[in-house]
Amino acid sequence: MSKEIKKLNRAVNKGRSTSSDTIYPNAGAAGNITGRGFPANTWSLTYDDGPGGKTTPTILKNLKDRNMKATFFMLAKQVEGLPTTAKAIADAGMDLA
Repeated sequence: MSKEIKKLNRAVNKGRSTSSDTIYPNAGAAGNITGRGFPANTWSLTYDDGPGGKTTPTILKNLKDRNMKATFFMLAKQVEGLPTTAKAIADAGMDLA
């Protein structure tokens, strides 16, 4: 996972300092993304099977270090099963949906 995070960090850093274009979502093979374009310097990432107690603190630290905000989507059963993780997300100033 460390290799993927480093690659993503390089892309985010490059995009945040140089991007001025609007990004339009790609429907992909499943065709399940629709809607408007994202403003410049907006990133949309999804993580399946998360947030989790082991990986979320690392993600929160990376976001904080870069002064970035995120929305974390959690099922009610995840919030009930991982109350410390849900609280850490909220305490970090992130949106929890």
